[in-house]
Amino acid sequence: MSDDLAPIASTARLLIALDFDGTLSPLQDEPMAARMLPAAREALNALAALPDTTVALVSGRTLGDLRVISEHGDDSVFLLSGSHGAEFWHPGSGAQATPDDAEARALRDDLQAAAEDAVAGLDGAWIEPKTFGLGLHTRLASDADSRVAEERVDALLAERAPHWRRRSGRNIVEYAYRHEGKDSAVAALRERVRATAVLFAGDDVTDEDALRSLGPGDLGVRVGEGETAARIRVPDADALATLLLELARRRADALGVRAPAAPEGAPGGNRLHP
Repeated sequence: MSDDLAPIASTARLLIALDFDGTLSPLQDEPMAARMLPAAREALNALAALPDTTVALVSGRTLGDLRVISEHGDDSVFLLSGSHGAEFWHPGSGAQATPDDAEARALRDDLQAAAEDAVAGLDGAWIEPKTFGLGLHTRLASDADSRVAEERVDALLAERAPHWRRRSGRNIVEYAYRHEGKDSAVAALRERVRATAVLFAGDDVTDEDALRSLGPGDLGVRVGEGETAARIRVPDADALATLLLELARRRADALGVRAPAAPEGAPGGNRLHP
Protein backbone atom coordinates (compact mmCIF):
# COMPACT_ATOMS: atom_id res chain seq x y z
CA MET A 1 0.00 0.00 0.00
CA SER A 2 2.90 2.37 0.70
CA ASP A 3 4.12 2.03 -2.88
CA ASP A 4 0.61 2.60 -4.23
CA LEU A 5 -0.04 5.75 -2.19
CA ALA A 6 3.28 7.48 -2.85
CA PRO A 7 2.67 8.59 -6.48
CA ILE A 8 -0.80 10.02 -5.94
CA ALA A 9 0.24 11.68 -2.67
CA SER A 10 2.76 13.78 -4.58
CA THR A 11 0.78 14.46 -7.77
CA ALA A 12 0.26 18.10 -8.75
CA ARG A 13 -3.56 18.12 -8.55
CA LEU A 14 -5.31 15.23 -6.83
CA LEU A 15 -8.96 14.23 -7.11
CA ILE A 16 -10.35 11.84 -4.49
CA ALA A 17 -13.66 10.50 -5.84
CA LEU A 18 -15.59 8.12 -3.62
CA ASP A 19 -18.76 6.09 -3.62
CA PHE A 20 -20.82 6.56 -0.45
CA ASP A 21 -22.87 3.51 0.61
CA GLY A 22 -20.64 0.67 1.74
CA THR A 23 -17.56 2.81 1.08
CA LEU A 24 -17.77 5.75 3.48
CA SER A 25 -20.77 4.41 5.39
CA PRO A 26 -21.76 0.88 6.39
CA LEU A 27 -24.75 -0.43 4.43
CA GLN A 28 -28.08 0.17 6.17
CA ASP A 29 -31.42 -1.66 6.02
CA GLU A 30 -33.04 1.79 5.78
CA PRO A 31 -31.06 3.57 3.03
CA MET A 32 -31.73 7.09 4.30
CA ALA A 33 -30.24 6.15 7.69
CA ALA A 34 -26.75 5.91 6.16
CA ARG A 35 -24.19 8.38 7.52
CA MET A 36 -20.48 8.81 6.95
CA LEU A 37 -18.19 7.20 9.50
CA PRO A 38 -16.57 9.83 11.75
CA ALA A 39 -13.08 8.62 10.76
CA ALA A 40 -13.99 8.89 7.08
CA ARG A 41 -15.23 12.45 7.55
CA GLU A 42 -12.07 13.35 9.43
CA ALA A 43 -9.99 12.01 6.54
CA LEU A 44 -12.01 13.79 3.84
CA ASN A 45 -11.94 17.07 5.75
CA ALA A 46 -8.17 16.78 6.10
CA LEU A 47 -7.71 15.98 2.41
CA ALA A 48 -10.01 18.77 1.21
CA ALA A 49 -8.09 21.31 3.31
CA LEU A 50 -4.82 20.53 1.50
CA PRO A 51 -3.66 22.58 -1.51
CA ASP A 52 -4.57 21.30 -4.98
CA THR A 53 -6.68 18.49 -3.52
CA THR A 54 -10.36 17.96 -4.34
CA VAL A 55 -12.85 15.59 -2.71
CA ALA A 56 -15.93 14.37 -4.57
CA LEU A 57 -18.72 11.94 -3.71
CA VAL A 58 -19.92 9.84 -6.67
CA SER A 59 -23.10 7.88 -6.00
CA GLY A 60 -26.06 6.16 -7.58
CA ARG A 61 -28.24 8.07 -5.12
CA THR A 62 -30.23 11.00 -6.40
CA LEU A 63 -28.46 14.26 -5.73
CA GLY A 64 -30.97 15.33 -3.08
CA ASP A 65 -30.69 12.07 -1.16
CA LEU A 66 -26.89 12.12 -1.42
CA ARG A 67 -26.82 15.57 0.15
CA VAL A 68 -28.99 14.35 3.03
CA ILE A 69 -27.03 11.23 3.89
CA SER A 70 -23.65 12.94 3.49
CA GLU A 71 -24.87 15.92 5.57
CA HIS A 72 -23.69 18.18 2.77
CA GLY A 73 -24.19 21.89 3.38
CA ASP A 74 -24.44 24.76 0.90
CA ASP A 75 -20.99 25.96 2.00
CA SER A 76 -19.35 22.58 1.34
CA VAL A 77 -16.18 22.27 -0.73
CA PHE A 78 -17.04 18.66 -1.62
CA LEU A 79 -18.14 18.13 -5.22
CA LEU A 80 -21.06 15.74 -5.74
CA SER A 81 -22.20 13.52 -8.58
CA GLY A 82 -25.53 11.77 -8.12
CA SER A 83 -27.64 9.38 -10.20
CA HIS A 84 -24.54 7.58 -11.52
CA GLY A 85 -23.12 10.72 -13.10
CA ALA A 86 -26.33 12.32 -14.39
CA GLU A 87 -26.40 15.01 -11.66
CA PHE A 88 -23.69 17.32 -10.31
CA TRP A 89 -23.26 19.81 -7.47
CA HIS A 90 -20.33 22.25 -7.58
CA PRO A 91 -19.09 24.53 -4.79
CA GLY A 92 -20.13 28.12 -5.39
CA SER A 93 -22.77 27.32 -8.01
CA GLY A 94 -24.73 24.46 -6.43
CA ALA A 95 -26.77 21.90 -8.36
CA GLN A 96 -26.20 21.92 -12.10
CA ALA A 97 -29.11 21.77 -14.51
CA THR A 98 -29.56 18.38 -16.20
CA PRO A 99 -31.28 18.19 -19.60
CA ASP A 100 -34.60 16.40 -19.35
CA ASP A 101 -37.91 16.12 -21.18
CA ALA A 102 -41.54 15.79 -20.22
CA GLU A 103 -42.14 12.53 -22.12
CA ALA A 104 -39.30 10.77 -20.29
CA ARG A 105 -40.54 12.04 -16.92
CA ALA A 106 -44.09 10.88 -17.66
CA LEU A 107 -42.89 7.38 -18.52
CA ARG A 108 -40.77 7.35 -15.36
CA ASP A 109 -43.79 8.21 -13.23
CA ASP A 110 -45.92 5.52 -14.88
CA LEU A 111 -43.23 2.87 -14.46
CA GLN A 112 -42.58 3.76 -10.83
CA ALA A 113 -46.27 3.21 -10.07
CA ALA A 114 -46.41 -0.01 -12.13
CA ALA A 115 -43.28 -1.37 -10.45
CA GLU A 116 -44.77 -0.67 -7.02
CA ASP A 117 -47.85 -2.67 -8.02
CA ALA A 118 -45.63 -5.47 -9.34
CA VAL A 119 -43.86 -6.01 -6.02
CA ALA A 120 -46.85 -5.40 -3.76
CA GLY A 121 -47.25 -8.33 -1.40
CA LEU A 122 -43.59 -9.39 -1.62
CA ASP A 123 -42.38 -8.75 1.91
CA GLY A 124 -39.16 -6.73 2.05
CA ALA A 125 -39.14 -5.74 -1.63
CA TRP A 126 -39.82 -2.09 -2.39
CA ILE A 127 -39.42 0.52 -5.11
CA GLU A 128 -37.35 3.68 -4.69
CA PRO A 129 -38.38 6.54 -6.99
CA LYS A 130 -35.31 8.08 -8.63
CA THR A 131 -34.81 11.26 -10.60
CA PHE A 132 -34.23 9.40 -13.85
CA GLY A 133 -35.85 6.04 -13.14
CA LEU A 134 -36.40 3.67 -10.24
CA GLY A 135 -34.63 1.23 -7.97
CA LEU A 136 -35.81 -2.18 -6.76
CA HIS A 137 -34.58 -2.88 -3.21
CA THR A 138 -34.56 -6.45 -1.88
CA ARG A 139 -32.18 -6.27 1.11
CA LEU A 140 -34.93 -7.28 3.53
CA ALA A 141 -36.68 -9.79 1.23
CA SER A 142 -36.26 -13.57 1.18
CA ASP A 143 -34.27 -15.07 -1.67
CA ALA A 144 -37.46 -16.39 -3.24
CA ASP A 145 -39.27 -13.06 -3.04
CA SER A 146 -36.18 -11.25 -4.33
CA ARG A 147 -36.14 -13.44 -7.43
CA VAL A 148 -39.85 -12.93 -8.05
CA ALA A 149 -39.60 -9.16 -7.58
CA GLU A 150 -36.65 -8.90 -9.95
CA GLU A 151 -38.36 -11.07 -12.58
CA ARG A 152 -41.53 -8.97 -12.44
CA VAL A 153 -39.78 -5.61 -12.66
CA ASP A 154 -37.40 -6.87 -15.36
CA ALA A 155 -40.38 -8.01 -17.42
CA LEU A 156 -42.14 -4.68 -16.92
CA LEU A 157 -39.13 -2.67 -18.07
CA ALA A 158 -38.35 -5.01 -20.96
CA GLU A 159 -41.89 -4.50 -22.27
CA ARG A 160 -42.32 -0.77 -21.71
CA ALA A 161 -38.80 0.71 -21.59
CA PRO A 162 -36.30 -1.63 -23.27
CA HIS A 163 -34.03 1.38 -23.94
CA TRP A 164 -33.50 2.10 -20.23
CA ARG A 165 -30.17 1.18 -18.64
CA ARG A 166 -30.24 -1.63 -16.09
CA ARG A 167 -27.68 -1.85 -13.27
CA SER A 168 -27.50 -4.53 -10.59
CA GLY A 169 -25.84 -3.90 -7.26
CA ARG A 170 -25.87 -5.34 -3.77
CA ASN A 171 -29.58 -6.06 -3.05
CA ILE A 172 -30.68 -3.45 -5.58
CA VAL A 173 -31.48 -3.31 -9.28
CA GLU A 174 -31.68 0.15 -10.84
CA TYR A 175 -33.31 1.18 -14.11
CA ALA A 176 -32.73 4.60 -15.69
CA TYR A 177 -33.53 6.41 -18.92
CA ARG A 178 -30.21 8.26 -18.72
CA HIS A 179 -27.15 6.18 -19.51
CA GLU A 180 -24.33 7.98 -17.72
CA GLY A 181 -22.11 5.92 -15.44
CA LYS A 182 -19.61 6.53 -12.68
CA ASP A 183 -16.87 6.37 -15.31
CA SER A 184 -18.29 9.43 -17.07
CA ALA A 185 -18.79 11.12 -13.69
CA VAL A 186 -15.12 10.66 -12.78
CA ALA A 187 -14.05 11.85 -16.24
CA ALA A 188 -16.13 15.03 -15.90
CA LEU A 189 -14.80 15.71 -12.41
CA ARG A 190 -11.23 15.07 -13.52
CA GLU A 191 -11.61 17.59 -16.33
CA ARG A 192 -13.28 20.17 -14.11
CA VAL A 193 -10.50 20.24 -11.50
CA ARG A 194 -7.72 19.44 -14.02
CA ALA A 195 -6.60 16.53 -11.87
CA THR A 196 -3.26 14.94 -12.66
CA ALA A 197 -4.25 11.79 -10.75
CA VAL A 198 -7.43 10.29 -9.33
CA LEU A 199 -8.13 7.98 -6.42
CA PHE A 200 -11.50 6.27 -6.76
CA ALA A 201 -12.93 3.86 -4.19
CA GLY A 202 -16.13 1.82 -4.28
CA ASP A 203 -17.66 -1.38 -2.95
CA ASP A 204 -20.12 -2.63 -5.57
CA VAL A 205 -20.58 -3.73 -9.16
CA THR A 206 -21.76 -0.25 -10.18
CA ASP A 207 -18.38 1.16 -9.11
CA GLU A 208 -16.46 -1.04 -11.51
CA ASP A 209 -17.20 1.27 -14.47
CA ALA A 210 -15.18 3.98 -12.73
CA LEU A 211 -12.47 1.60 -11.55
CA ARG A 212 -11.96 0.24 -15.09
CA SER A 213 -11.72 3.77 -16.47
CA LEU A 214 -8.73 4.77 -14.32
CA GLY A 215 -5.36 5.34 -15.94
CA PRO A 216 -1.91 4.03 -14.95
CA GLY A 217 -1.22 7.10 -12.81
CA ASP A 218 -4.49 6.73 -10.87
CA LEU A 219 -5.37 4.46 -7.96
CA GLY A 220 -8.48 2.29 -7.66
CA VAL A 221 -9.56 0.86 -4.32
CA ARG A 222 -12.15 -1.87 -3.86
CA VAL A 223 -13.91 -1.94 -0.49
CA GLY A 224 -14.88 -5.48 0.45
CA GLU A 225 -15.16 -8.63 -1.63
CA GLY A 226 -15.96 -9.22 -5.29
CA GLU A 227 -14.19 -9.21 -8.63
CA THR A 228 -12.58 -5.87 -9.32
CA ALA A 229 -10.38 -3.81 -11.59
CA ALA A 230 -9.01 -1.97 -8.55
CA ARG A 231 -5.29 -2.14 -7.81
CA ILE A 232 -5.74 -2.54 -4.06
CA ARG A 233 -8.47 -3.82 -1.75
CA VAL A 234 -9.49 -2.96 1.80
CA PRO A 235 -11.93 -5.04 3.86
CA ASP A 236 -14.47 -2.40 4.87
CA ALA A 237 -15.35 1.28 5.27
CA ASP A 238 -13.30 1.57 8.46
CA ALA A 239 -10.21 0.34 6.65
CA LEU A 240 -10.79 2.80 3.80
CA ALA A 241 -11.00 5.64 6.34
CA THR A 242 -7.61 4.56 7.70
CA LEU A 243 -6.16 4.54 4.16
CA LEU A 244 -7.54 8.03 3.47
CA LEU A 245 -6.11 9.39 6.72
CA GLU A 246 -2.72 7.98 5.74
CA LEU A 247 -3.05 9.57 2.30
CA ALA A 248 -3.79 12.94 3.93
CA ARG A 249 -0.63 12.68 6.02
CA ARG A 250 1.50 11.62 3.06
CA ARG A 251 0.13 14.35 0.80
CA ALA A 252 0.75 17.00 3.45
CA ASP A 253 4.35 15.80 3.71
CA ALA A 254 4.76 15.76 -0.08
CA LEU A 255 3.38 19.30 -0.38
CA GLY A 256 5.46 20.53 2.55
CA VAL A 257 2.47 21.69 4.58
CA ARG A 258 1.14 20.80 7.98
CA ALA A 259 -1.58 18.16 7.91
CA PRO A 260 -4.87 19.83 8.97
CA ALA A 261 -6.86 18.29 11.79
CA ALA A 262 -10.65 18.16 11.80
CA PRO A 263 -12.11 19.87 14.89
CA GLU A 264 -13.17 17.47 17.59
CA GLY A 265 -16.87 16.68 17.65
CA ALA A 266 -17.59 18.32 14.31
CA PRO A 267 -21.21 17.26 13.63
CA GLY A 268 -21.76 16.20 10.05
CA GLY A 269 -18.82 18.26 8.92
CA ASN A 270 -19.98 21.87 8.82
CA ARG A 271 -17.23 22.94 11.21
CA LEU A 272 -14.58 22.50 8.52
CA HIS A 273 -15.49 21.01 5.17
CA PRO A 274 -18.88 19.27 5.10
